[in-house]
Amino acid sequence: MADVLSWDELQGIVSEYDTVFVMAYLPDSPPSARGLKIFDEYSRKVLDARFLTFDSTTPSGLKMVKKLQIKFAPMTFAFKNGVQTGTYTGEVRQKIHDIIESIASIQEDDDLQQLQQQQQTPAWTQPEELSRPPLIW
Repeated sequence: MADVLSWDELQGIVSEYDTVFVMAYLPDSPPSARGLKIFDEYSRKVLDARFLTFDSTTPSGLKMVKKLQIKFAPMTFAFKNGVQTGTYTGEVRQKIHDIIESIASIQEDDDLQQLQQQQQTPAWTQPEELSRPPLIW
């Protein structure tokens, strides 16, 4: 699955900032850039990132959505002195969970499609020499 930060961890990460937003970013490469990233809303500085666990070397990893960007408006995380001041905690956590679930299902669908394609392709094909009529001298 994926490494999801707890709400307490999120509060600790952004305690020195007034407002942040979360972006889910999944380019084909580099693998280290994929996952949930937390940005300072004004400077766009990355405050923290939790990376998803798929293997980017698999074809399904390479076919992942190139960029999934979500700003939680109107659910922007608002903090004052490290304390979350909005009322969106549950909704935001659910949104993060939904993003990860949708990403995981994209990969599962892709893996299933690959498996079906492999099953449709015969493992052995007749060599060309055997498919030609015999030579008559």
